[in-house]
Amino acid sequence: MQNPIEIKIKDIKFENKSIPVYKEDFSISQRHYTRQYNEIMNLINQENIKTIDIFDALNFYFNFQEIPKREKLSIEKIVFCDKSKIIVFRMEYSAITFKNVENLARSTGWFFYLTGLELNPSEIPIERDKIAKKYSVKEFKLTVFLNKNTQIHPSLKVLNAGSNSNCFLLKLGDKNILLDAALSDNNLNWLVNNCKIDLIFVSHSHSDHSKNILNLVKNYSNTPVILSNTTLDFLLYKSLKKPSFKEGKNKNDQNKSNSIFDELQLKLIENSLIIKNGDKIFIDVKFIENNESSNENIDILNPNDCKSNSIMQQNLTENANQIESNENYIAFYYAGHMPGAMMFFLQFQGFRLLYTSDFTYESYKLIPGVDEVISKIPVPIDFVCLDGSFASKTFDSFSEQIKYLKSIVKFKSEHKNVVLIGADTASTALILYIALHSYFIHLKEERGFEKRPTFFLSRNIYEYAKILSYRLDDLHPSFKNRIENRFNPFCSALIRWIQSYKDVNNLVKQIYFRNFPIVIIYDYDILDPFMREILIATGSDNRNSIYLAARMNSHQAIDLVEGKDTIIFSLGEKSNDKENHSENSSKRQIIFHNKALVYNRLNPNSIFVLHPDEKQVMELILKLQP
Repeated sequence: MQNPIEIKIKDIKFENKSIPVYKEDFSISQRHYTRQYNEIMNLINQENIKTIDIFDALNFYFNFQEIPKREKLSIEKIVFCDKSKIIVFRMEYSAITFKNVENLARSTGWFFYLTGLELNPSEIPIERDKIAKKYSVKEFKLTVFLNKNTQIHPSLKVLNAGSNSNCFLLKLGDKNILLDAALSDNNLNWLVNNCKIDLIFVSHSHSDHSKNILNLVKNYSNTPVILSNTTLDFLLYKSLKKPSFKEGKNKNDQNKSNSIFDELQLKLIENSLIIKNGDKIFIDVKFIENNESSNENIDILNPNDCKSNSIMQQNLTENANQIESNENYIAFYYAGHMPGAMMFFLQFQGFRLLYTSDFTYESYKLIPGVDEVISKIPVPIDFVCLDGSFASKTFDSFSEQIKYLKSIVKFKSEHKNVVLIGADTASTALILYIALHSYFIHLKEERGFEKRPTFFLSRNIYEYAKILSYRLDDLHPSFKNRIENRFNPFCSALIRWIQSYKDVNNLVKQIYFRNFPIVIIYDYDILDPFMREILIATGSDNRNSIYLAARMNSHQAIDLVEGKDTIIFSLGEKSNDKENHSENSSKRQIIFHNKALVYNRLNPNSIFVLHPDEKQVMELILKLQP
């Protein structure tokens, strides 16, 4: 679909602010032809309302006394289309304007379409794309040497596996490939001192799979790092020095070279080998005689740890000699779980291995799941290494979990109540927002539901949203298409971004006054000092509700979910407190008596864990036939 073309006409002034006005042909796009648009057009036609000149209509709006100056000054851009009789305001505050859309139509003959501010492009992908890379997936080929007389078979050994650190060592002949990059300090030191690494694969950006990547880059300065665009951008964002929450943004936080990246981040960018779904790296196998040197590492693990750490030493299959060398390759596929997450598939001398860390079988909203790619993975698989954190449990499907959450949020919105949603990662928070935003858009279009909540989203969600709006290739194709056609849900007029301590204070006031329905989605544990303030304000009223998604990272969160309504916070308990409280604050306590409904108690299976449960693991196994 061709994108509409905007042509700037002029700037108009309100108070001391200049607002650009653009003309656009909306006949190319259907995005503004909403239920409300059809109702307003019917009104204009039935009552034979004359459509006045565009600038007369704008002048009427800016002089309309019912609409507060604050909303008018929040307008950053105006776009109009004569043919469709639509005026679009990109504005930060729009509640009163929204209530007066019909009045404005009666007076001007125009439909006023209100949407949020456009996201400023993230500087991380923009600056990163300017830096030259050493490697490209189209040109890269891995050469593996095998001993002609005594072949060394593929082996996969555990360095770390668990909730905090995950890292595996895959050995192909003389080549060592690191699968994920989160190790204990002891294993990291041992690895650096004893083992060469030829490739590093990072499945996704969560710290339990990536936290040592900069350390590894420091010690393996020429080793390619295989990861998706989104994963690299998220890793860079998390490792950048950020201004304190009190300060908000700091535009002058740049180093002497005028780059936002430090030396190690630059090295990571230079060594990155960016992959997309379906990409392949071909392996060239060369056989050598006994007396030839292949620079093999015979002993790749500490001998004392070998027995406990080795989970697989797989012989080549009988048909290995029937496979030609050009059929040896590594391929990458969507893993679900979070934006940018990838699975690692190996076909080597007739042996097939699939490594997927955290995954979700089912696609959901912006995340393409394993179900999108399962038919493209060659089967049968000889060995599967996958995340089993929740494999012994069974949860509701994503759609069922969200259905339950939607129903309660809708009920609370009808009564102008507050819902606080805590998610353990920004990626989980993003998905929950998208699900709820889409639901309320659907309610508005299909049923005329007007009591949509205002969403307050944390700073990390804002930064992730900016990156995802720039990096579309790692998103689900349908969601990518929405953003390309300017249906970006992160630009909604009903979003407020929590980017500073001032924003937190304003939000807390809004919670207590409750002039409109509020949904807060925050990506920190409740020990975070600002999350705690929001939690206490929300929990002060029994008409409000709390929902804690995914993993609980503190005993206070677990207590809240398990039914204890008296929660004790010891200030200084988490490192974040040190930035925002005095040294003596660690001696103080806050006793919080929660009155709000905690959703998790009503339906324990609806915890929205983006990890595979027993059902998803079995579905993957049945498809792969290992």
